[in-house]
Amino acid sequence: SRLIKPASHERPGDLDDLSALIGSSGQSQEPMDDLSLLVDGKGEQSGQARSEVDSQVKGTPSIKPDISPNQDMKKYKAAIMKIIIELKGQGLTAQQTTDRLNRDNVATLSGKPAWGLNAIDKIYGFIDSAK
Repeated sequence: SRLIKPASHERPGDLDDLSALIGSSGQSQEPMDDLSLLVDGKGEQSGQARSEVDSQVKGTPSIKPDISPNQDMKKYKAAIMKIIIELKGQGLTAQQTTDRLNRDNVATLSGKPAWGLNAIDKIYGFIDSAK
């Protein structure tokens, strides 16, 4: 009992010709983007460099505030709230805002490693109720 039946009815012309791939160097004639900028590695000097690369890739400036929570938590919280209000004003959903904050490595107010959708939803709710 054979599991695979021979496809005797197919002629070689009906199949894809993959022989062109054999022996090719794998290099395309078309110019390609340098994707090494997207990979963590030697070219990256710091977290700031990664943030700048991400901003260039996405075509949007970084939203990371100039102050850190370690410097002054009250000012940091005010800066974060201003950023979130601006993003909401631009029409971003809570999910999009969450993704943007995490993509730009913006530190959370609670010290957690990443922003959560529930936290941004609550902040959006406070913004709506203040109107």
